[in-house]
Amino acid sequence: MATLNCSLFRVGHHNILFHVFRNSLPILAIISAAAMANGPTTAPADISASEMPSTLVTLHVKDVSCGVAMTKILEAAHVAIPKLTEGLLASYEKQKITLDLDRQPYWEAMIQICRRMELSADSNQPEMILYPNRPEWAERPHLLAGPFLLQADSAIFVFHGKLGRQPSFDTKYCYLGFSLLAESITPAIRVDRFEVKEITDNTGAEIKLTKIPKGSNTMFADFRNGRCAVGVSLDPSPGARSIAHIKGEIDVVVETASATMEFDGIRATTESTARVGPLDCKFTAHLAQNSFDAEIEFNDPRNDPALWDTVRKNLRTTQPVVVDAQGKPMSYAGNGWQRRPAFSEQTVQRFQWQSSKGLKDPPQQPLRLTWRIPVASRIVRLPFEFSNLALPDGD
Repeated sequence: MATLNCSLFRVGHHNILFHVFRNSLPILAIISAAAMANGPTTAPADISASEMPSTLVTLHVKDVSCGVAMTKILEAAHVAIPKLTEGLLASYEKQKITLDLDRQPYWEAMIQICRRMELSADSNQPEMILYPNRPEWAERPHLLAGPFLLQADSAIFVFHGKLGRQPSFDTKYCYLGFSLLAESITPAIRVDRFEVKEITDNTGAEIKLTKIPKGSNTMFADFRNGRCAVGVSLDPSPGARSIAHIKGEIDVVVETASATMEFDGIRATTESTARVGPLDCKFTAHLAQNSFDAEIEFNDPRNDPALWDTVRKNLRTTQPVVVDAQGKPMSYAGNGWQRRPAFSEQTVQRFQWQSSKGLKDPPQQPLRLTWRIPVASRIVRLPFEFSNLALPDGD
């Protein structure tokens, strides 16, 4: 273990001893694009989530403001506190808390303090959004693995069919959803695999997996601001009241090397080319009355199918940011992708540069596009196991 920060500070009449530890694993260090202009030549080996760097918090406080304690836990994991959250924490100034945390994982520390403050936490990297009067977040069944928190959200019945005067539903299945959150130090990109290996109900019978219409029996998405939703569709028997046991694995794609694309002066220059890490990029700007399209073509001169497949997937699961001259971000409005010849891809990324009416200080015309592109990544395997998860009433 390597100590990153250890300080003794004073709040009112109370001394607080605060430590932050982070696992020291150089093999997972992010490689700068400058040191690897041509990109990696091989993909890193898969590892377990428990081997990933994570933040451990030691915090001993007695009768201090809940807001002070929460702030220190968030700072431990380099999580920014948005203005809305600052106001919320200020409202807890008179509520005191006593905590004794010894080298606890960051997510465990968050669960403990959110339980005491009756808050719900939602990752919005680099920030953490907190919601009052929602104590259920801290009570959800959960699993900790390295920098990840996996929570079992809920199981609901989903119906597919037609609405109208005589609605008819031809498909019904039970959807079991999970939330996967990553620490801000972990550049998680997406989930590549979510596999259920064992699942039984309260009677001991196996629960069958069922495919959703035009889909598979498992669902997973990209990480957005440190959070990803995964789930599985089930066909429990009529007598099943709970999931007695579920076991499986999740493969998370985590960035190991990145390069940053930046195009400045969008209004003055509508076309440009650049070398971004191992990629050759061509940028074309299309300005409309109230929107901006960034047309970008990527080419990988390494001509390696495996490396290009990884980069292509990473491109499709990340997105750029566009700001105006004052640094205010444009509103992201979606994208489109087109396959090109081998080792090439083209995309159009759309932004709205005029915000909705009523906004006091809307962003103006776009000036700069920035895109952090993961040019190399590895699979981080997260085994999971839960017991006694409630099923919805099927009646």
